[in-house]
Amino acid sequence: MKEVKGYKITDQYGCYFVTFTIVGWVDIFTRKECKDIVISSLEYCQKNKGLKVHAYVIMSSHIHMVISAKEESIGLSNIIRDLKRHTSKILLEWVLESGRESRKEWLRVVFNYHAKHNSNNTNYQVWKQDNKPKVFDIGQLFLYLLIMM
Repeated sequence: MKEVKGYKITDQYGCYFVTFTIVGWVDIFTRKECKDIVISSLEYCQKNKGLKVHAYVIMSSHIHMVISAKEESIGLSNIIRDLKRHTSKILLEWVLESGRESRKEWLRVVFNYHAKHNSNNTNYQVWKQDNKPKVFDIGQLFLYLLIMM
């Protein structure tokens, strides 16, 4: 596996291992509703944007995935951008407006703090920007999955 720094995905249709992390390592995915938001968004991207999800696991504060994009799609970087933008919005709405998050005020402070230290955001930031993409070829993918079993 070769690590590529930042958002740089060199082959828009290659297979990558990526990690999406919530800022401050906040354990937002201990809430079923937040996991469901991500799963629903992944399903949408598969049906409508050409995302191929080969494997994923949702941890308490981050998500590991092996993903690629169909050749006729807008490319993996664009799909990731859209997915993270959409899930940020929906996760924030759930946290701040649902009335079911007991840590609402604390999360508001955390997400606001991280946005203030990132010129790409204005009010809130949910996801860290770096996905730490690592290229997989099919042989590596199968070997990796066999080792993990």
